[in-house]
Amino acid sequence: ILLGIHYTPGIHTSYYSIVYIYREVYYGSVYRLLHSTSTSMVFLVTSIHLYRGVVYGSYVYLASVLYLGVLVYIWLIGIAFIGYILPWGLMSY
Repeated sequence: ILLGIHYTPGIHTSYYSIVYIYREVYYGSVYRLLHSTSTSMVFLVTSIHLYRGVVYGSYVYLASVLYLGVLVYIWLIGIAFIGYILPWGLMSY
């Protein structure tokens, strides 16, 4: 929410909006760091949760639970990939 308040999407304004957040907003660099770190932590926690279920055999009585977990994980990876290759994102160029 804090990043969304100060971010201005657009072809010509998005870069300067990020620079503004990083330099002018109080603790803007910390907010940006927390945002990028928390996205990685979501995948780490999801992976640990999935592997824990496989190791403990939680899917034995209901095998569809394992497939549902794998589908949710693939769905999260798909969302992250689509966010990574957005047309006006600097990472895609």
